[in-house]
Amino acid sequence: MWYVIVTCRTLSWTLTSLLSSMIMLSALLSPQWLLGKGENSIGVYTRCMEKQRTNMLQCTTLATRGLATDAEVFPTEWKIATVFISIGLTIMFVSVVMSFAACCFQSIFKKSLFTTTGAAQTIAGIFYILALTLHPMAWNATRVVKLCDNSSPFYPGHCAIGLGLWLALAGTGLTFLAAMLSMPADKSTNSDKVQDRIYEGHSLICLL
Repeated sequence: MWYVIVTCRTLSWTLTSLLSSMIMLSALLSPQWLLGKGENSIGVYTRCMEKQRTNMLQCTTLATRGLATDAEVFPTEWKIATVFISIGLTIMFVSVVMSFAACCFQSIFKKSLFTTTGAAQTIAGIFYILALTLHPMAWNATRVVKLCDNSSPFYPGHCAIGLGLWLALAGTGLTFLAAMLSMPADKSTNSDKVQDRIYEGHSLICLL
């Protein structure tokens, strides 16, 4: 017999996983990791430049040819960071699906779906940390130096840290939080209250 089990802890885990994924996706797409003069800014693989003649802001991608783009245009460190964030996001979006599926079945191949997914989320967080470490390593790239003046690895020069980088940090923190929440979520589905509801014949079990 199938049971649908929803507890406050499983719901918190699912929402945290979804929120962290959406925040990190926003960070990846944001061109505002470093803020330069005027409205000029640059992200992991996108940038925004203010046209002097028209005073209009034009945002484009650095990866004009994908990972084959010249390193002078799209620094190698940022290419790797983009790949790492993309891998992390893929893991996290799969984990969100798994967190919804965990309402109906709690194990896969005789292993807890919660703890298995939580371990995968930890791996995603590690990929994010690697990406966040790689990004400032390329702050001595030609295009960054032009934007920030006197910038160097881990030193932004005259640039300010933008919203995109703060979002990436927040998304990384929430990813590890989601991984930690998977353990209490697992315990909540095996609590005595849940077992009592099952013995009473309930197939839909909702607990605070």
